[in-house]
Amino acid sequence: MCSEYYKFGKEYFGPFLLGFTKWLDKNIRNTKVNKIFFFSRDGYMMKKAFDEISELSNQSTYVYFSRKSIRQALLCKCESYTESIKYLSVEKYVSLGKILEYYGFSDSEREELAGEYGLCLHKEYKFADLGTSEELEKIYMMLKDQIYLMSSKQRDYLLKYLKQIDMKGDCAIVDIGWHGSMQYYLETFCRENNWPIHLFGYYVGVLPSVPILGETHGFVYNEKNTKFRKSILCFFGVLEKLFQSLEGSTYGYEYKDEKIVPILNIYEYENNDKFIRCISEWQKGHLIILVKKRVHVVKKTVIYIMRCH
Repeated sequence: MCSEYYKFGKEYFGPFLLGFTKWLDKNIRNTKVNKIFFFSRDGYMMKKAFDEISELSNQSTYVYFSRKSIRQALLCKCESYTESIKYLSVEKYVSLGKILEYYGFSDSEREELAGEYGLCLHKEYKFADLGTSEELEKIYMMLKDQIYLMSSKQRDYLLKYLKQIDMKGDCAIVDIGWHGSMQYYLETFCRENNWPIHLFGYYVGVLPSVPILGETHGFVYNEKNTKFRKSILCFFGVLEKLFQSLEGSTYGYEYKDEKIVPILNIYEYENNDKFIRCISEWQKGHLIILVKKRVHVVKKTVIYIMRCH
């Protein structure tokens, strides 16, 4: 007997993802793009769906990027404290621990710094006041050399990763979307490092809040039609889980076995068996729709060939 989660995947998520995939396939065919990159983790089910029904699947690659991994590689270009915080995500309050994580320090490194310098990692600062905080500027200046070295290493690895996956020229990127920050950070990194690229972003929904250099296209909503934006954003936390792989986010990169590989965080729900089971059921249900679609296409093709003969 099918679970309610499986039925939801089959009856709701599957048709939605099928519609998105057909839209994506049609739009990419109307461009000069022949490289399609699906971003981890939200692009996981999108990639599976695209590979099931699109003839362009041999042009698609699943790649590892995150706001964290790209921002870290940008910090070595910053020359002052004020400049160093310009890539921080806007929140009402941000803790010192969160700021140190943004700068590239791991959990254990943050604990060591707290012990060595008497820092309170839980202390929070108003985001609007970060730029004028003498306390935070002092901490930054104290750690600046370490931040630069860590960032420079990640910059070199990220450039090598872009080369490794052949991500240059006209490229389509596929992600869940919302504010366009991933495309912005990647474009900024490439511009800062003279990497030749022009991005065509395809998203479930997107309304950029940052200056995008390339193009953005949204399935449910976009800059030209924001009618369903509020409805989607009220549900985005759950929606993201439907699309995501069961792996941690990309923390950075390392050189291993003669290639660049992503460093992944621990999956935040790895000890929640019930949650993982529910997500798996959702995703299994959606795959049935895609398999049926593929079988239908194959049958139509066979009938057409038989008629021609």
